Amino acid sequence: MEEYKNLISFIKEVERLKNVTRTAWTSEGRQESVAEHSWRLSLFAMVLEDYFKDIDFNKVLRMSLVHDLGEAYDGDISAKVVVDVQEKLKKEEQGIMKLTEALPKVLQQELIMLWQEYNSGKTNEAKLVKAIDKIETIIQHNQGDNPADFDYHFNLEYGKKLSDFHPIIQTIRELVDKETIHKIDEKNVLKSDFNNNKIDSNNLQHNQHLLLSIISDIGIDETMKMISRFYPEQFKKEMISNEIQELQNRVTSIEGWIKDQNQLGKSPMNLYEIRGESGFKEFELWNQVLAKIQQNISKPSFDTWFAGTSAKYIDEDTIMVYSKNEFQSEWLKDRYKEEIFFAVKEVAGLTYDLEFSVSKNNLKK
Repeated sequence: MEEYKNLISFIKEVERLKNVTRTAWTSEGRQESVAEHSWRLSLFAMVLEDYFKDIDFNKVLRMSLVHDLGEAYDGDISAKVVVDVQEKLKKEEQGIMKLTEALPKVLQQELIMLWQEYNSGKTNEAKLVKAIDKIETIIQHNQGDNPADFDYHFNLEYGKKLSDFHPIIQTIRELVDKETIHKIDEKNVLKSDFNNNKIDSNNLQHNQHLLLSIISDIGIDETMKMISRFYPEQFKKEMISNEIQELQNRVTSIEGWIKDQNQLGKSPMNLYEIRGESGFKEFELWNQVLAKIQQNISKPSFDTWFAGTSAKYIDEDTIMVYSKNEFQSEWLKDRYKEEIFFAVKEVAGLTYDLEFSVSKNNLKK
């Protein structure tokens, strides 16, 4: 009974590793724990088993689970921090001995020997775990919602030589390094635009064409994350949430417009190609008009009376507003004509006569 109690004591004590954070961030922007890293490292090892028939994967999995137990008391130290390696290992060994002291002596010694084998890096099992330990860390760095000053370049050389012991690990490392290079390129694109004052930090809508170009390269989610990170003092998420939502809605609308055009038999398009497309000028204008109107009326009213509408230039002085049906068209004409008139004037910088009609095919043109 006493031995069982000691096992429970060990499990309780090892909970510390759920609270010890690493210098890596999750995709949701919080720092990961040592326990989370060890868990995914173990899964990483498990899915590699069929590729390494000459390696003891029982040992590999156990080693993956215990390799960071020594960080339970003094925490994780970033690889970028220059430390006395021997002193660090000494502290970690003391930590793992303290953490496992409630266990039966044979089991405690087994865990300590696994930890020592890992750190010596001489057996094939230790070489594999060490190599994928670094790769898992880099994968997390590439997935993470990281701080603005995160150094992706460091990852390109981090533990790279450890992958040399086997061609399969070398290939996996090369694939992950390509992802790192892509993250560096993404960061440089947006950083360059900020530094060259191409993006106005106070008005995202003023830069929609540039932002759409970046979105076309890396996608809306990555663009929004990067905007929110680069200048935290200027781009607080709560401060730009409305602008981000407008841009997200705008991209969704543009994607819908592309789909409609493709259904008409046009060749597939992307955000770059549609700018010179016939009808896109009206589409752009109307979506900006809708964004203005949406700020001034309730969501239920907007969804009821403006959903599915589109616009087209009739001549240089007149814009036709198309609706889904006669009832919607008449309602816009009677109740919202003035609202639409001033929104068009604000967006286009010109005044236009407005006419109202029903769309023949209910497509945005």
